[in-house]
Amino acid sequence: MARQRQGSEGMERPHEQRMQAVVRAWKASGQSASAFAPRHGIAATTLFGWQCSLRRRERARSAEPAAGFVGVKLVDGLAARPPAFEVVLRGRRVVRVRPGFDERELSRLLLALERPTC
Repeated sequence: MARQRQGSEGMERPHEQRMQAVVRAWKASGQSASAFAPRHGIAATTLFGWQCSLRRRERARSAEPAAGFVGVKLVDGLAARPPAFEVVLRGRRVVRVRPGFDERELSRLLLALERPTC
């Protein structure tokens, strides 16, 4: 049997296309995963897994930085002041916190950034 061509993430493209089609059909159907999945020859847990994998891939694709330059406008004094501290999040994201920050707002921001989506 001939080998199928693989995508950039190593997943075989026909399989990923099937995953996308089945997850889209499931969402459009309005049915629960346990009602929809058996009619398509898969388990409900597989359907949820596919949905999660597709979301992860989409986030990874959208997180890739675009090549090029970005214009920057410096505001007097802000660039010269170092942050009070830095919080390094999963995925190497960094939040720089300046003196006088609002604790409640920082907590809400960190919870939102670290909330699992699957």
